[in-house]
Amino acid sequence: MFALMFSQWGALFYSICFFGWCLESLIVSIQKRRFVNRGFLRGPVLPIYGIGMLAILLTAAVIRLFTSNPFCIYIGGILVCTVLEYAAGVFLERVFQKKYWDYSGEIGQFQSRICLKASLFWGFLTMLVVYVLYMPFVSAICACPIIWIRMADAAFTVVFAADVVASAIDARRHVVNITSRDERTERWITAWIMQEMKAAGDAG
Repeated sequence: MFALMFSQWGALFYSICFFGWCLESLIVSIQKRRFVNRGFLRGPVLPIYGIGMLAILLTAAVIRLFTSNPFCIYIGGILVCTVLEYAAGVFLERVFQKKYWDYSGEIGQFQSRICLKASLFWGFLTMLVVYVLYMPFVSAICACPIIWIRMADAAFTVVFAADVVASAIDARRHVVNITSRDERTERWITAWIMQEMKAAGDAG
């Protein structure tokens, strides 16, 4: 693996975030037979893929200290990415009160946040990143002048941060609107029950 500068790691992170968005949006859009923008951000990025890529590369580097067996890297990728997916699911549900994926009904699912099929997919993606994508991506990034990489990183970081903030505000506003609507419905039902009870008492 190349020794990359911090800005080059940033470029690799954003590249994989975009690649992950393309891959997942394509798969889900085919399943739904309509375009689906995956993730909670507005832009074409899925941060979980960028974070997963960094975790995969770190895991592969550690495993290679002991063995170069691809199967061990495959299993390591499954374990690390499954843990990340579960943690991301818990975080998003607690912060935004919304499920962004649901594996209910899938074989080997746990709390509908992870399942066997998804874990096997993470293993496949691990092999794809480590043995297919990493070198071409890094070669392309290293071929670019470092000043271009730094400028692109700065621009992407500003846009990414703004997208995260705007998407988080939208998600929280949605939660507040749902809560307010539920509270109004609950008050209406309570008032109706009290009115019916009063009417029944007067009739008696």
